[in-house]
Amino acid sequence: MSKSKTPLPFADELNIAKESAEEKLDQLIDLTFLKEESFGDHEMLTFLIQTFITNFEAFLTDTKTGIKEQDFETVYKAAHKIKPNVSMIGAEELKHKINLIHDLSKEKKDLQEISTLLTVSEKIFGKVLTALQHKIKELKNGN
Repeated sequence: MSKSKTPLPFADELNIAKESAEEKLDQLIDLTFLKEESFGDHEMLTFLIQTFITNFEAFLTDTKTGIKEQDFETVYKAAHKIKPNVSMIGAEELKHKINLIHDLSKEKKDLQEISTLLTVSEKIFGKVLTALQHKIKELKNGN
């Protein structure tokens, strides 16, 4: 007596939902520039993505320290340093927030607004991080 596999109810809907979630992740980033710079080398692209993640985590730490110490210069330097990195991964929503943090800290204005922007940036980064981790997984699988 063989058991036949019957499709799970709603299996197609689950696959569609999974594909939709993956598409949304892909919309958060655009790795075109990094792909060109790495000449399609998956190891190099993975390295560049991992470097961005490390650098962004350092940005978060440095910026939080700057805000806590009310040190606009520290915030400015951290934002200035991460700006090109965010551009290279094509995270436009994140780029916009970082530019605002950069500009406000350069003008030494409104630490409260900078703090709010940092909180929003951290939430966006969480989504971007998920997208980047998904991309790393794809690269390791040869896609």
